[in-house]
Amino acid sequence: METNDKPIWPKEFKFCHACGGTDTIANDIIQAEKDAGKSDEKVIAFLYQHQSLIQDPGKTQLSAPKVTSFYDACSQCGTVRVVHVHVQKAVIGGPVPKQGPGFSNS
Repeated sequence: METNDKPIWPKEFKFCHACGGTDTIANDIIQAEKDAGKSDEKVIAFLYQHQSLIQDPGKTQLSAPKVTSFYDACSQCGTVRVVHVHVQKAVIGGPVPKQGPGFSNS
């Protein structure tokens, strides 16, 4: 695994598993905006994203793989599906020192 913040496992899913379609709703909308000159060509679109840390709950870890999945809906049949996934290294913070009333820092 790489140790910087660049994606290490980018993967695109170009076809709907239900009907084989390639167009998605958010992508169709942003493409219309691009065609009208209202959006930059670099802009990507999706309906929502989900992030998960992949870690062993029995071990203390300072970093772990973070998987980000981007979802959209098929323009042909409406099936919600993953369209892009990437993995990055996530730094996990340590314990927060207890401070304030009722806690001793010594």
